[in-house]
Amino acid sequence: MGNTGKTRLEAFREAQKTGQIAITETTAGLFMSLLTIEENVDNISDLLGSPYDDQYKDEISDRVHGYYEPMFKSLMNEIANHIKDVSLSSIEFQGI
Repeated sequence: MGNTGKTRLEAFREAQKTGQIAITETTAGLFMSLLTIEENVDNISDLLGSPYDDQYKDEISDRVHGYYEPMFKSLMNEIANHIKDVSLSSIEFQGI
């Protein structure tokens, strides 16, 4: 992605009006990877619960997602740090 020629503040002012902001390939890849993990956790939960009734399926889902939740929070913190430290640190804004 090339330099837009906008300062970070200008880009965020525009995003505030339009609701859209450019993201880098790296940031998009990070979010895509995180969503892929989340989808796989859902699939694991569904497969583990498939032979059981709805009540036990819900219990299994709660346990599986409970295992994943701390990792999700940690990964989101790492992504936020990346955005703060790398993507928002340039003088000319190129996207988060």
